Parts: sequence; C-alpha cells; structure tokens
Amino acid sequence: MKTSLIVTFLALITITAIAQNKPDRVKNFRSLAAGHETLVLLPFQFEKKEFKTLPEGVTEEMINEAEKDKGLKFQNYLHEMLAKKSHKYDHNWISPTEVNKKLEENGMSVDQLKVEDVNKIAELFGADAVIYSIVETPKLVLPDEKGGEMDWEGDRVYGISGNATYVNMSIHEAASSEPYWKWKIKFNGSFKRSELMIKIIEKNYIHDHFPYKY
Repeated sequence: MKTSLIVTFLALITITAIAQNKPDRVKNFRSLAAGHETLVLLPFQFEKKEFKTLPEGVTEEMINEAEKDKGLKFQNYLHEMLAKKSHKYDHNWISPTEVNKKLEENGMSVDQLKVEDVNKIAELFGADAVIYSIVETPKLVLPDEKGGEMDWEGDRVYGISGNATYVNMSIHEAASSEPYWKWKIKFNGSFKRSELMIKIIEKNYIHDHFPYKY
C-alpha cells in the first residue's frame, strides 16, 4: 500500500510538471494568430559565451561560423515543417532564402539579430508577425566535421549555467512592444543532427501549442 501511494504521488508530480510546461501567451492569442497571413521565421540566434581559453584546434571564429550555420539550418528545417503543414490555413511563410537575403541587403547580419529588431523586420517584410528564437547552450557549437559540439568548462568568463540546452522562442505581432506568445523549450539532441533536434521540438512542443494551426 505504501509503495502504491509513493508511485501515485510521483506520478502526480510528473503530470503537474508536464502540465506547467506550456508557453506564456495572451488570452486572445488564437484570434490574433487567425488574423495573421504573412509570417517571418528568423534564423535562430545563439547566446554568446566567452572563455579565456579554448580547446586546442578550436577558435572563436570557428564557433561563430558553426553557430551561424546551425541557426540557418534550424530556420530552414522548421520553416519547411510549418509551411508544409499550415498552408491550408492561409498562412504565408516567407521563404528563408528571401528573408535572409533581404536582411543582409538592409544591413542586418543573420547571426546577430536582436529581439529589439523584430518590429523593424516586420515592417521591412510587411509581415503580420515575426518569430524570433535564441538558443542557450553551455556547449561549444562546432562544425559537423569536428563533432558538432563539445563540453568545455575551462576558464569560463561569461556563459550559460547548467548543462541543458534551451531555445527561447517568441512570436511578435507587427508594431507590438511585447511578444504575444513565448516559450523556453528544452532543446534535446546533438548539434550534429540539426534536423532531428527540430523534429523533436515540432513533435513534443510546437505540434500541440503553436498558435498557427497546421
């Protein structure tokens, strides 16, 4: 009997934890989303980390390039899923190629976007909403040929605490000062398998809670 009660108690804790793992959103988020037609999904950004030293054979430039590459891949994989499944609801997802080309033409580096830029970006594309995502990871992000990632704790000056990777995703309506939907999502998997990381997010999180139906 005692064992049964313990199991039940643990199950309730687990269920509660799962139930609380939902995005922050305004009450009328569904009706807001229903009125959005043109949507921009930005390249994923990375929170910057700083170290006094790096592992042998790893440079800051290498990390920056790897993060930029992963950010563009995450954008492309997620865009493909969203555009493929939500077209029947009249959502027009501007292609990543068009988004990134226009950003660069207007002096905005695709790997150095700030959340404060979203209103300017919405105006630039005539978009109804912009999706901004930034990755927090304690790992060193590396090119795939070097393993895709590395744990490194040495001489940390500034960085991300803990050992888990998260993506902070927020959706901003044009001309609005605050996002109407945001979520800190645990980002599982290896950076060497970018597409799988996005598939896990789509299946476990976005599928049931994303404001744009698909």
